[in-house]
Amino acid sequence: MGIAYRWRNFISLGLVATGLRRELPLIAGIALRPLKLLSLYYEGSVSGRPSGISHFFGFNAVLFPGAEIKFTTDTDLNLTLGFSLSLGKPGLSSFLTYPPKSKEGLNTEILSLSYHTERKPSILPLSKRYLEIELSQTRSDVLPGFSLFGKRASGSLYELLDLIKKAGETKWIKAILLKITPDFSLTLSQCEELKGELRQFRKSGKKIFIYTPHLNTINFYLATAADKIILHPLGEVFLPGIYIRTMFLANLLKRLGIEVDVERVGKYKSAPEALTEEKLTPQNREQLEAILDDMYEVILAAFAEKGIDREKAESIINQGLFSPAEGKKKGLLDILAYEDQLDSIIKEETAVSGKVTERKFQQIRYYNDDWAEKDKIAIVYINGSIVYGESKTDFLTGEYVTGCRTVVRYLRRIRNDRRVKAVILRIDSPGGSGFASDIIWREIELTKKRKPVYVSMSSLAASGGYYVAANAKEIFALNSTLTGSIGVFGLKVITRGGEEKLGITRETLKRGEKADYFSPDRHFTEEERKLFRQMIEEFYDQFLNKVAEGRRMNKDKVDSLGQGRVWSGKRAKEFGLVDKIGGITEVIEYVKKEVKLKDAEIVHYPPFRRGLPFIF
Repeated sequence: MGIAYRWRNFISLGLVATGLRRELPLIAGIALRPLKLLSLYYEGSVSGRPSGISHFFGFNAVLFPGAEIKFTTDTDLNLTLGFSLSLGKPGLSSFLTYPPKSKEGLNTEILSLSYHTERKPSILPLSKRYLEIELSQTRSDVLPGFSLFGKRASGSLYELLDLIKKAGETKWIKAILLKITPDFSLTLSQCEELKGELRQFRKSGKKIFIYTPHLNTINFYLATAADKIILHPLGEVFLPGIYIRTMFLANLLKRLGIEVDVERVGKYKSAPEALTEEKLTPQNREQLEAILDDMYEVILAAFAEKGIDREKAESIINQGLFSPAEGKKKGLLDILAYEDQLDSIIKEETAVSGKVTERKFQQIRYYNDDWAEKDKIAIVYINGSIVYGESKTDFLTGEYVTGCRTVVRYLRRIRNDRRVKAVILRIDSPGGSGFASDIIWREIELTKKRKPVYVSMSSLAASGGYYVAANAKEIFALNSTLTGSIGVFGLKVITRGGEEKLGITRETLKRGEKADYFSPDRHFTEEERKLFRQMIEEFYDQFLNKVAEGRRMNKDKVDSLGQGRVWSGKRAKEFGLVDKIGGITEVIEYVKKEVKLKDAEIVHYPPFRRGLPFIF
């Protein structure tokens, strides 16, 4: 029976009882690591035998990666010298002992072979390879559960970003090949984040190749991070720019006899206009035009990375469609090749010996000989609409919603985990219930008192998504993130006219003048509308107060930036609604520096789980 205590990577204490009888020893030990590659240790044993106390001293040193030397001596001055060599997973060890009281002198006692499931540093350099990653379907922050008709995610975006980061830190990986399939689907913001990680990979002197059968606007934006863009000889180049399409249901509802009562605060708060308008209002058109301008500039910047000036880029966009040969001639891509030619192209460009697939690279686990567990940074995901209750996936549509009770439970668990040194809220949400958002806001307020909270915005962090973000210490967004929408609306749908067209009639009996306040059979009375409007205005005032407090801004300035208006991440930074431009991996590195962590374990809430346990 034993007990051990380890403090960081510096000291280790142990106590072992090898039996219950008096003559069996009690062993105590201490080890110190004054240097990362050197360990010193001492053990003392006490027994009921006449020999009494015995002592044992030694050290272990790493000579170079994959080679270690060990030395020990005991009370009787028996000397042991050992060495071990690692070839990654297999290893070889040998120990030579010199007992001074023996006439035989130096002799070999142990020669052993070992095999580890985790990879250890090797004395032999690994062959240089390139990493092949297939980009298919979509990547999301939170992997949704099972649904009948929802889109399937091929993995989480964080896992993809972390994979590229690890590849950049792995010496034997010299290049990355990204194979983009026709069903690949990421938002511009997700591509911006992915592109940032690819740029970091290239900074280490390694190369990136991107292959796609079809080069469209989003693929091209991402592909400009590569050294070589490779297209199928019979593929297509289609770069028509970007557009926003909105839908209005007012005429349809009118024909169905359905009406909508809406009260809102914020002239740009456009969400209910889909039900009340036939076309864009001037305010909604203004904010959408501004967003489109900002997104367009992001796309044009990608052309500049290929050495194409603005005038030429706009002429390319205005033409839109090109043959592969024409696209190559205009500098939009570098090589025309079939998929089976990719391996030889990369080997010629980089002198690698072969490839490793994404799956095999992810399966590699490196041996960790640290004495203590790492401190943690927790990432809490707020994905999809914010609702009251628990987070869940809609069984039919596959839509994932974030429940405030789930987030509260995560934050409380994190507050009580002493190893968690900081929290990152990862937000990709259009908002939702103001009540549920406020519950999350309050839990963030309590968490801030014990550990810092930061925000990483993905594609969308608006309305309730911004409400919870505003309470963080610092906010990171991407240039193409949509955020803001500081405004409030409420509505009820009056379905009586539609029911009457179907031959349905109703009668209402009530006790209490306003018992049918939110009944779908009638509009608000003037008094009811006034009370409803007052409630909406009070919530908007609370929204302004909390943003002003969290962002350390004047309330009037927040109001001028609010009014329900949506901003790009770039504009939001200019106005002080966010602090810095950057993706999740940049936030993690920044937080490590802020809380003074050289390294940290990243834990995810909810965790990335797959298979039947997650589905059910």
